[in-house]
Amino acid sequence: PAGSLTARLAVTVPLEHNLTLEDLTIRAQARTEGLRLAGIVAGRDLEQGALELDVTTETMKITGRATVAAIPAQLTVDLDFRPGGAGQIQQRIAATARADIRQLATAASLDLAGMATGPASTQLAYTRRRDGGAELRISGELRDTELTFTPLTWRKPPGRPATAEARLRIQRDRIASIEDISLNGEGLSLRGRMEQVEGRLALLRLDRAVLGRTDAQGTIMFQPSGGRITVAIHGPSLDLAPRLTTPGTPPPAQTGRGAEQQPDRPWSLEARFETAHLASDVRLNGFSATAESNGAIIQRLRVDGRTSGGNTHLEIAPAAGGRRLTASSSDAGTLLRGLDVAHKLAGGTLTLDGNYDDRSPDRPLTGSARIDDFRVLNAPAVTGLLQAMTLYGLVQMAQGPGLGITKLIAPFRMTDTTLELNDARAFNPSLGLTVKGRIDRIRETCDLTGTVVPAYFFNSLLGDIPLIGRLFSPETGGGLFAANYTVRGKLADPQVAVNPLSALTPGFLRGLFGNF
Repeated sequence: PAGSLTARLAVTVPLEHNLTLEDLTIRAQARTEGLRLAGIVAGRDLEQGALELDVTTETMKITGRATVAAIPAQLTVDLDFRPGGAGQIQQRIAATARADIRQLATAASLDLAGMATGPASTQLAYTRRRDGGAELRISGELRDTELTFTPLTWRKPPGRPATAEARLRIQRDRIASIEDISLNGEGLSLRGRMEQVEGRLALLRLDRAVLGRTDAQGTIMFQPSGGRITVAIHGPSLDLAPRLTTPGTPPPAQTGRGAEQQPDRPWSLEARFETAHLASDVRLNGFSATAESNGAIIQRLRVDGRTSGGNTHLEIAPAAGGRRLTASSSDAGTLLRGLDVAHKLAGGTLTLDGNYDDRSPDRPLTGSARIDDFRVLNAPAVTGLLQAMTLYGLVQMAQGPGLGITKLIAPFRMTDTTLELNDARAFNPSLGLTVKGRIDRIRETCDLTGTVVPAYFFNSLLGDIPLIGRLFSPETGGGLFAANYTVRGKLADPQVAVNPLSALTPGFLRGLFGNF
């Protein structure tokens, strides 16, 4: 012990001839200032104690304030010095404190970085038995605490009510397990337990976890020394919509970090859910996913599910120089809307094949996507382009039931922030389009150019004439009557411009008028 003590000692001595120590009544009452006791609770120190003590040969009662494990607290301590069995409770400590979550996590030997920040009001009840076993019950008021779960982009902001409880089982001053864990709040409910091995977290068992629309249960295993984290989780529903729609969040298949950043711990995942909620209220039923990551990139991934219009499959596997991505869906419009990639398409069959270049810091995905037999609904860029071309019948279709497209082939290059199109082509019997340019996925802007060919089926026949066809249609998707166009600005309301002179010229002369 260290600090200062002001005490009053009273000893009552019976006037007996043969006295023993047990015949004496000894009582001390004291006040401490700056008291320090090392290793008083689970190896943590008590410091700056301003305490009132009342001590006898059998018990001690302490009340006052002190700093325990660097956390200021109001304390009540009861110590029992009397003999007893192994299960006798020798210490009872009750404490109330308001502290930062980081301090509380450090005191409990937990790493909550990225999961909880801010102040919390906490009540602790500690009991220690004669056999060395101990228990710490914690309850907290988390109204002013921010809780986050990064994998699902879930967040409880400060100011929203929430409470937490847990029971820590301690052996030889080390946490053996954390049981009866519970979190409760608006859209938040969690029940589970943690197991520790040699002072480190080894297993988190979730009996049930509700975060918004996510309702799950499962286990998370932690290997020692920064080893692999293994997640096995299942349940009725999984909410991926916030993850897919948060600005700046890379899509799941491309989650990765630049080479200059330190990787996280490697992990593996096995997930099964009845329903996965995607963006725009799209549901993927019968959702299953398996994944492996080295902490920097997802090395392997397989996702299967069903939308209202058909099956969806996505797979990532190692390949030369990086990884290969393949995907297919019999309901392309619904899937792309659910991934927050395209919102104006309906129906269609999608096939995609691409490769990640993991040698590049931004790990771009380069490949080609093909969609057959889909419709374009209420797309401002398409509507503006058709109006500029005075194709009013097609304008009405694009604004109403949708403009049918027979085939779209889109070579692309995509990063976390941009999508680049390289001579994408789309056509139906009434219209042909080529597109190239850049879409900013964060700012939701575009800078696109291309060629539009009215009456595509008949117009493009001239380009199929042997020997002289290239005179009329030197570029893919061109024709005798065609116009160059640009689409720039916000995706929701872009500026569309058409070069009218290019519509008067055959394909081989169109480039001469490109700057007019």
